[in-house]
Amino acid sequence: MKKKNMLYGALLAVCLLFTGCGTDPVAKELEHFANDEMKSVNEEYNGFMSDYLKLKNYQDNPEEYAKYIEETLLADLEKIISDVDEIETESAEVTDLKEKYAAFIDGYHSAFKELADAASSEDAESQQKAMEEIQNGAENLEAYNTALKKLADKYDMPVIDAQGK
Repeated sequence: MKKKNMLYGALLAVCLLFTGCGTDPVAKELEHFANDEMKSVNEEYNGFMSDYLKLKNYQDNPEEYAKYIEETLLADLEKIISDVDEIETESAEVTDLKEKYAAFIDGYHSAFKELADAASSEDAESQQKAMEEIQNGAENLEAYNTALKKLADKYDMPVIDAQGK
């Protein structure tokens, strides 16, 4: 349950809205990145999380569990990876943010691939290792969110979460 709560916390933090960027070119790029470029990525991540929560329905059948990961979760993550790769950035600061997010999502993809492989072979030890890597991925998302907030603070940009707070 702790893992799901961590993932939900990470999900909440990823849904941000910046307002009032002023005239600084990096601030404008950051606003465009967070509000426009990452909007569809965040929606896709929400879909991934919804699909992830359904994974428990397959735990009693290792073959179906692995198949669900491969056909649903990895497909979701591959779409996100593709969309993030297409985002063009100019400033070093926004490029760094994009790279942090890409590293997070690539790590998730790798961990879920390992989980599918471990489930297929019914290797409990490898499954546990993959689940730990997934947990680390949630922590990497927190690092991205912290960097995003720090950059927003640097440019005096208010951050509004998904609930408008």
